[in-house]
Amino acid sequence: MSMHTKTLTVRFLSPAFLGDAEQRGAWRTPPFKAQLRQWWRLVLAVRGRDWGRIRGEEAELFGNAWPDQKAMKSQIRLRLGEWRVSDKQVNRSISGNVDALIYLGYGRFDRNPQAKPAIDAGETAQLRIAWPAAAANGSNRIEEALALMSRFGTVGGRSRNGWGSYVLDGARDAVWNDYLIYWRDALCSDWVRGIGRDERGPLIWRTRDSWPSWDKVLQQLARVRATIAKESADRCLLSYPVTKHALPGWSARDRLPNSLRLKVVEDTHGRLHGELIHFPCRPSDALWNKMPESDAADKKRRLIDVWTDAHKYLDEENALERVNA
Repeated sequence: MSMHTKTLTVRFLSPAFLGDAEQRGAWRTPPFKAQLRQWWRLVLAVRGRDWGRIRGEEAELFGNAWPDQKAMKSQIRLRLGEWRVSDKQVNRSISGNVDALIYLGYGRFDRNPQAKPAIDAGETAQLRIAWPAAAANGSNRIEEALALMSRFGTVGGRSRNGWGSYVLDGARDAVWNDYLIYWRDALCSDWVRGIGRDERGPLIWRTRDSWPSWDKVLQQLARVRATIAKESADRCLLSYPVTKHALPGWSARDRLPNSLRLKVVEDTHGRLHGELIHFPCRPSDALWNKMPESDAADKKRRLIDVWTDAHKYLDEENALERVNA
């Protein structure tokens, strides 16, 4: 089988909590393959694919072991230049507001001297990717997914909070204005179909200031994220569970990931900024259906209100500015 290949360099901008079987920080290919699948889905979603069709095409290219489909082997091959273990402990390398980093890395980062090790910011490794030249989805879509990975991707534990921010040196520049979706329309779906936009443009905010170190960036992002949650009248619809707060019908075991994702990014001068990117979607069907409102319109109105307030705060926050497509 004829294969296309591409070799990139993974470079971390903030520490990544990637572990091996012994819970040591370690370079591994599965998390990067999961990233590629995630962004590849977005590439297909903007082309009008519904979830059923995306799922079928994904099984063909990436393989599957789903009980309702025929098992298939993945046609995508990933290989790291080296698999190595890191003993880096994040809490021994930071300065400043430790509480802010605990907020973003709860369960992964704390004051405990035995905190789980991480792959350090600045570490690099070659990543070689191969896919069939005759793949039904085409090479261009893989290239687009890699570009989105590099621009918006984070990997590992607490990656939605900015940990594990990385770039793929050698990937295309992402033309991400092609992936914008009006955020209220996106709330009809419980899976991410694009990057949010409103009447002003993309729902992406960047810190005005830049820093030479990742910890200062995450401290700023933690402050912003915490303020949004604190000032929200319906904070359980931002993410769930929430300490000392509950939503009728939802249990402490239920999970709603925050759709406002954080990332550390690098400017042309090599300095670091923080970004907050809204990938709008509604809670999963399982959670949505457990909400007590009898009228689905009431539930959607609550969700629109909570995110309207969050967007307003981000627009008015002096430390941030909108990023244009």
